[in-house]
Amino acid sequence: MSFLVFLQYLKKYLKLIVYGSFGIIVLVILFDGIIHFNRFTSLKVTDSCHQEDLNAELQRRNNIIKYLSILVERYLAFEEKMFKSTSEARDLLNKARVSENAKSEGLRKALPGIVALAEQYPELKGSQVVQDFMNELVESEKRIGLMKEDYNANVETYNLHRKTFPGKIYGAILGFDVLEYCGNQEEPLKVPAID
Repeated sequence: MSFLVFLQYLKKYLKLIVYGSFGIIVLVILFDGIIHFNRFTSLKVTDSCHQEDLNAELQRRNNIIKYLSILVERYLAFEEKMFKSTSEARDLLNKARVSENAKSEGLRKALPGIVALAEQYPELKGSQVVQDFMNELVESEKRIGLMKEDYNANVETYNLHRKTFPGKIYGAILGFDVLEYCGNQEEPLKVPAID
């Protein structure tokens, strides 16, 4: 008799057990989907932050290259004027071989031009300034390399999560695509041309 009672009891609550089990399974899948959505979103936000940092450093590199080219151009023009003035002073001294007095007069005429040129460009300190800019450029390139590594490490984590089960299913359902590594994006990482 107890078995018959058990079957009646089971029949009475069978719908409740089936619906309850189905509801629990749906809730587990729903919570797992929320967890995966949050994971994908946090990885995407981290990826965006790394991308912005990389873009800022690339802009810094572009500015350094631009200013370096301007500086080198100015310094070369300054050097050319200095050599030209020195050459003119030497020519004046050679032409004035007639007397000591004439040599002094030629030197006095050429010297103000050289002094005026040197005073006109006091900020140009020769190759040290250019070397400092080159060092900044090297440091910037190192930072860009490190930022590329950080970006690619984040992309690798994201893509691994996106390509493995159950992330593959949730990623497809929630619309999260696979990200590209930094090395595959040639255009934004090109070294700027110097005009």
